[in-house]
Formats: sequence, C-alpha cells, structure tokens
Amino acid sequence: MLHIVLFLGYPETGPYGLYYLAGSILLWSGFVMFMNLNLKLVRFFSGALSLVLNAAVFAAMAAAVVFTMPQHDRVPVYEKIQEGRYPTRDDLETGMIKLGLKKPTIRYQARQLKRELERETRKALDKLKED
Repeated sequence: MLHIVLFLGYPETGPYGLYYLAGSILLWSGFVMFMNLNLKLVRFFSGALSLVLNAAVFAAMAAAVVFTMPQHDRVPVYEKIQEGRYPTRDDLETGMIKLGLKKPTIRYQARQLKRELERETRKALDKLKED
C-alpha cells in the first residue's frame, strides 16, 4: 500500500518506474512474510515488542522506497519532500492514469506533451551551450 501511495504522489518515475514498483513490492512482500513468521515467536513472549518491530519494518520500508524510488528529474523523493514539493492534484491524476485506475484525458495528454517539449528544449539548449 505504501508503494502505491508514493507512486501516486510522485508518478514521474521515468521508463523503469513500473518495473521498480513491481520489483520493490515483491521484495518487500517476501521480507514482510519472513518477518511475520519470526514475529509470531516474539508475539508469544511480548505483544508490545511485536508492535514495535512491525513499526520498525514499516519505517524501514518507507525509508527505502523514498530513498530509492527513481524519478525522471533525478531528484529523489526524500529531497522533494524536504524542499516542500508535495504531490499536487495533477500528480495524483498522472499516477492514477499510469496505474490504470483512470482513463487519460485531453488535459493530461496536453500536460504530458508540454513536459516532454520542455524537457527536450532544455536538452537542446544545454547542448547548444556546450558547443
């Protein structure tokens, strides 16, 4: 669930974003299932300790995803959060479209074309500055 929430909020993950999402979900699911087997033994002795360990695993997962989630602009999600660049309505709409929860609208397609044009223009200007 945490992965999907972060993906919806910061959907500009580049060409490998969905692969990252799927791989990370699989990896963390396996880890959590392994930890749950071990936590059953801990829960037998102390329920509070089990709760603390579950919270620690969730915090580790959140930190790992925020630090490693690829972004098209190469700025990690944690830096965006530190700078106060929180998800906007457009980001959430883009994330829902990328996950297939919503159909693309003309407004979304126009926004995507604008972003691509700005990106390519920036690349061309940088190349001209180098020459």
